[in-house]
Amino acid sequence: MSNHKAYRWLYGGEVIALQILKGMSEIASTLESPSDSERTLKISVSSSLVAKKEKELLSRYSKEVSIDGFRKGKVPISVIKKRFGDALKEEAVEGVCRDAYIETIRGKGIVPLTRAQIGNIKQAEDTLSFTASFEVIPDMDIDYKGITVELPIPSITDKDIDRVIEEMRISYATYIPVVRVSAPGDYLVIDYNYLKEERGLLRPDTVTKFGFVLGSNVVPDEFNKKLVGRRPGENVEVNIRYPLDYKESSIAGREISYKIMVNEVKEVKLPPVDDEFAKICGFQNIEELREHARKTLSERVDAQIKEILPGVVLNKLVEQCQFDPPKVFVDIAYEDWQDDVKNGRVNSMDEKEMRERAIWDAKAKVILSMIADKENLTVTDEELKEILKKSLSPAEVKTVFKDTDRRDYINAYLRRGKALDLVVKNAKVGYAEKVDRHKTDDQKPESSKLILSH
Repeated sequence: MSNHKAYRWLYGGEVIALQILKGMSEIASTLESPSDSERTLKISVSSSLVAKKEKELLSRYSKEVSIDGFRKGKVPISVIKKRFGDALKEEAVEGVCRDAYIETIRGKGIVPLTRAQIGNIKQAEDTLSFTASFEVIPDMDIDYKGITVELPIPSITDKDIDRVIEEMRISYATYIPVVRVSAPGDYLVIDYNYLKEERGLLRPDTVTKFGFVLGSNVVPDEFNKKLVGRRPGENVEVNIRYPLDYKESSIAGREISYKIMVNEVKEVKLPPVDDEFAKICGFQNIEELREHARKTLSERVDAQIKEILPGVVLNKLVEQCQFDPPKVFVDIAYEDWQDDVKNGRVNSMDEKEMRERAIWDAKAKVILSMIADKENLTVTDEELKEILKKSLSPAEVKTVFKDTDRRDYINAYLRRGKALDLVVKNAKVGYAEKVDRHKTDDQKPESSKLILSH
């Protein structure tokens, strides 16, 4: 944030034309740090500045105010002073405090995050003293290059390969209708009715021709238990009480009744695992199929690493940086968590957990912002446009570019993203157990020692 923007924002967008009074350069100040992010300036200036400021205000108001019996602009200063003396004195003191504060932070190169709280105003015969409290980005060194993290990624074993081949067998399964009662492993086709929430009201809804393997995790356990031993044409009722923290807020804490009709019961016939099956899948033999399964698992591991690595790295970075984040950042993050919980975007949590997450978010924001500043990371207009185009219309993109505050907010977010990418790129990633994509179960794993790679 440039100094110009900082000072403009400091007073809620009000543009203040500072005319530092003669003698203001003789400001005396000391800076205290109650915490990592809090700062308190103790400032004192000559009391004569208050008198000068009051005189300026008297002159200005005599030309601006309207008082019965006098023409506008012709009100005597003595009349102004008699009627508004106390208010003018108070305004003069506030003005001198404000000017002295801004001149002090300019001189010290301080960029506040929050509006300063002015207090402890004391005017003696020769001096006017006061305090100004505000928050800043903490001043600290961050060790972010070559950060070491450990991922709990398992080795790929023969059992893992067998599971992949089992998935392929299921995709080539045949389903044979049977007249017996259903058993785990059978394929069932059902219709069911239930209550669905719409605009705050529960309304009946119907799902038809829903198919699944009995005993799988595709349906709730209550379905699997109640639908064992059933024949086509049977009706079953299942009641499920969902926990308060259930991911779908519309049914969290509710008891929902499902009325089920069993339409079909089919026995699942899986093809044997042999060269013929491999050929059906497009491979020459079973060895080639197993190698394909190993490659598939390898790609899954790579995707898993790519997905979780940024979060693991950022968590380690936040963990190793011990500091108190600015309260203003914590409060913003806390309000965001409250909004997410209220609107069902995340599971419910108590105030303590929300506050802890807000503190973590605030720390991450500070750390990544500092890295972005240190590395001089920027977001070009072209980069911003390309990113915005993915979710906004051309007209909305133009609106963002015209809205300076919104544009700065998005730019800051993207700069933090670049900072995290930089940290991840330079991280040393280790595994609790080395991922050896060519190891079989009968081979002992290499050392469990942390294995590092860039």
